[in-house]
Amino acid sequence: ELKRTLKGVDVLATPTTCITAPRISEVLGREDGAVRAVLTRNTVYASYIGLPAISVPGLTVDGLPLGVQLMGDRNTDRHLIELVKTLE
Repeated sequence: ELKRTLKGVDVLATPTTCITAPRISEVLGREDGAVRAVLTRNTVYASYIGLPAISVPGLTVDGLPLGVQLMGDRNTDRHLIELVKTLE
């Protein structure tokens, strides 16, 4: 379904994570994997189906970073890198 979404689209921009970054004190010592699952939920799709993606720092919410993930279709790695350079 993600491949169909990207057809005719140069870049798909999504939040890198579903939540703001947790504070270290909130996750230190946790081994249950729940936080990791939430933090990787949006990035796993591109990795799973082999699409190029890059996360760039975005705004901050309450002093914590909020990243933006840019995904492209197969073989658009260079395009994504050039786009990120332009955004810098």
